[in-house]
Amino acid sequence: MSNELPTNIIIRERQEALISGVSDVLSFDDLQIEAETTAGRLVLQGTGLKILGLDRSTGELKVEGRVDRVFFPAQKAKRPGLWEALKK
Repeated sequence: MSNELPTNIIIRERQEALISGVSDVLSFDDLQIEAETTAGRLVLQGTGLKILGLDRSTGELKVEGRVDRVFFPAQKAKRPGLWEALKK
């Protein structure tokens, strides 16, 4: 997509986060939020996390709570399944 917004993360005083480039929230609870972004899957961890809003038209996700860690997990290379390994 040529109109994809870049993924930017702004954390203020470790108490709130504004993330752009978000297309979907995959899962969330008060300790962890997983979101799909234009840069890949993003994980935000902390305590007392609350989603204040997701604007799909602008791709902005607003979160409050104590932010301890933000990362993009490495994508795992697809490994052959058991059946493929046995066929060799």
